[in-house]
Amino acid sequence: MSAEELKIWIGIVLGVVSLTGTAWSLLSHRSKDNSTKLEELQDRVSETEASVKSLARELEHLPSKEQVHQLELNMMEMGGSVKAMNESIRSLRHLTEGIDDYLRQNKSA
Repeated sequence: MSAEELKIWIGIVLGVVSLTGTAWSLLSHRSKDNSTKLEELQDRVSETEASVKSLARELEHLPSKEQVHQLELNMMEMGGSVKAMNESIRSLRHLTEGIDDYLRQNKSA
């Protein structure tokens, strides 16, 4: 092997080593970027899971559809009772005003 051939082979080997190093550097840098992004996404997923769990705990305390419907029915029934009480109070008021008028008229007489 002559010196000229040796220079060519050394140049080829150094070129291959250089290209391999460059490719390795690019690939490893890309995986570092991806791992950083994956960590960020994992953090966001963890935060979202915590939020969902918190919402689920809050929803457990809310009334069901049937319970809300029962509350509506009870409130309607109470509304009817209040109307009936208003009628009774109105008649009592009328009666008391009549008694008051009677007593005022008889007191001055």
